Amino acid sequence: MPVDLYKSHATDFLQTEEGILPPLSALPGLSENDALSITAERENGEFRNVEDLRLRTGIGKNPLNILEENGCFDDIPDADQVSLFD
Repeated sequence: MPVDLYKSHATDFLQTEEGILPPLSALPGLSENDALSITAERENGEFRNVEDLRLRTGIGKNPLNILEENGCFDDIPDADQVSLFD
């Protein structure tokens, strides 16, 4: 199973009905501290967008890129801005 921004534990693999869910920290280059920051902040509600996640967790550009490359942001926008061309 792929890592899930909202369902994956920070550091532990989880057994689910669909299979084994890897932790956020299993992503190469994502530190345990970054994973812990994400799991702590998601307890305060879903992230509105990638910018909201960055501001709330304090994680840097490289961890954000790692999450994006692994499909963790497929369901959330980059920012609150609306484009006239979308």
